[in-house]
Amino acid sequence: MSKAHLKSRITDRTISEDGEVLDEKTVSYLVENEKDFYMTYCKVLGLMKDMKLGEIKTLAWLVSTSHFNNNMVVVTSGVKKKIAQEMDISESAVNKALAPLVEKEILYRDSDASNRRDGVYYIHPEYYWKGNLAERKRMLRIALETLKK
Repeated sequence: MSKAHLKSRITDRTISEDGEVLDEKTVSYLVENEKDFYMTYCKVLGLMKDMKLGEIKTLAWLVSTSHFNNNMVVVTSGVKKKIAQEMDISESAVNKALAPLVEKEILYRDSDASNRRDGVYYIHPEYYWKGNLAERKRMLRIALETLKK
């Protein structure tokens, strides 16, 4: 088993006209396995300012329990009860949270209409990802194709 290590990446840099670095922002994260890890992308933060508390709590629970390398979550009535209990919100808040999360394209459904009634959602990998980066790229393509339809 490999040892965990800290990785850093420059996300933003301000450079003066004469080439001097004026400001630099970096993101650091702990990586246990170079290929497999969980990431939250800052793009979702802009969407959160317009989200209700029930949506944020529901999304947080779904993200924490999503499947590895495909971001799939299955939301049955039993799961909705569990989300409500664990996140200290009502079942009604959980039910009301799903449609806006789909509308904002944070969650999406399978493009095959016959699979839409089974409670299966996918968390858009543009916002959250649990798995390796090669698989994320593949799932990004699938998400974009699905959302175009």
